[in-house]
Amino acid sequence: MESSSDMLVNTSWLSENYEDQDLKIIEIDTPPLTRFITKYVPNSWLIDWKNDLWQITKRDFVVGADFKRLMESVGISNNDTIVCCSTIKQFATYAYWIMKYNGHKDVRLLDGGPEKWISEGNPVADNPHRPNGYSKSKYEINNVNSKIRVFRDYVLQSLQRNDVILLDARNPEEYQGKLINVPELPQEGSLRAGRIPGSKNIYFEENVKPDGTFKSISSLQHIYSSKKITSDKEIITYCRMGHRATLVWFVLSQLLHYKKVKLYDGSWTEWGNLVNVPIEK
Repeated sequence: MESSSDMLVNTSWLSENYEDQDLKIIEIDTPPLTRFITKYVPNSWLIDWKNDLWQITKRDFVVGADFKRLMESVGISNNDTIVCCSTIKQFATYAYWIMKYNGHKDVRLLDGGPEKWISEGNPVADNPHRPNGYSKSKYEINNVNSKIRVFRDYVLQSLQRNDVILLDARNPEEYQGKLINVPELPQEGSLRAGRIPGSKNIYFEENVKPDGTFKSISSLQHIYSSKKITSDKEIITYCRMGHRATLVWFVLSQLLHYKKVKLYDGSWTEWGNLVNVPIEK
């Protein structure tokens, strides 16, 4: 299936392809915001960012048989094209990352998300499809792509390496240790505020324009090169819970084609609660 980009598709492309049987549109549910959303991209499947994408008992992502069950419940086969979107842009890149982590080959992101689609007067649906636990397709399990994920011990060891850049995608107040969470939400989740030592900060919103679409490649290149975040280094992205960091991961690895970009999804919620690990403020 040809697209406007290998990983990023625009609304014009989707308007020509949304009825294709081999295209599966995944919208990420973002409660409590969901109760205010009444229009959806036609033929989309609404999945929950936590209940569907997390493994219930391990505080981990769905992989293996759990991922297979999810894919089959929304009718996805291995050769299908998946387009991820969400009213909250970082939830779309979060789902995209999980799909790639599980080895699905053809995953794409809708630039500007459902809001841009709706604002342009494209067709909409009142009710999306929802997984109900029944198999609607056949999906074969792939090995997880462990190269795009790291855990806390790896991050701790990386503090001694000169070839690694830790990149914090939170807002400046969180990065500076003034807040634990974004200002509009409760200040909870971590016992300490601050940042991982030596990390650099690029707020994830810097990557997008006011309409929610990504900035030009040249603009993105300037954002990262101005802070000496270069492709010769290994980049580890993190935020508070991993969502915003996936947007930065997407920009660096999928749009700018950096080869060594990894996500620390434990992020500050884990690091800020660990015993005997350093922080900065």
